Amino acid sequence: MMLAEIVAFYGFQFTDFLTTWLGLRAGAAEVNAVMRPFVTSVPRFVIFKFGLATFLLIFVFLTAQDWLTVLHLSPMSVVYIDTIVEGAVTCSNIYTLWRVKK
Repeated sequence: MMLAEIVAFYGFQFTDFLTTWLGLRAGAAEVNAVMRPFVTSVPRFVIFKFGLATFLLIFVFLTAQDWLTVLHLSPMSVVYIDTIVEGAVTCSNIYTLWRVKK
């Protein structure tokens, strides 16, 4: 079961990347201040985006005993939350892309 969640996690990371890249090509502006310096180059954007996602997974699974138990969360809860947030960001990107293309 955990494999499906990780595939969904990276799938939504990819859809966020793809819709952001399409939006930037259509003339939309990057509103995320953290990502703004990295979207000027596609390779830099890909490396940062997926590197950050991989770092999150590694960090969560390596430090789960330290801080997640205090919050009463499982490591997969963090993956679920991030996947939901990425889905919402993807929806926002699609809406922005639609507005720019309109």
